[in-house]
Amino acid sequence: MNQYIATHHNGKNTSFFPVSTVDDAREQLIYLLNTRQIGLNDALSIVETVSDQLVYYKAKNNTVNSIEANKIVYKPILEQIGQYLKNRLAMLLGTK
Repeated sequence: MNQYIATHHNGKNTSFFPVSTVDDAREQLIYLLNTRQIGLNDALSIVETVSDQLVYYKAKNNTVNSIEANKIVYKPILEQIGQYLKNRLAMLLGTK
């Protein structure tokens, strides 16, 4: 059973890659980066499907090192997205 989903979003389209382990998800994202199927500033994430937990998320400056180094986050995905939107809105409004 695929317990993780690696995702790639390029600003227009989102691709989903169901995999069995978090290591497989990291390998999938690294493969896409190394084969230049994704850009350095595309959004990448890994989600654990059973608990709906965000394991990895990075929206820009993606590198092999950032994918390998960013260990498990395990925040609920809605909390993580909410924090991102809050920070983005603050930046746009000039309050941060």
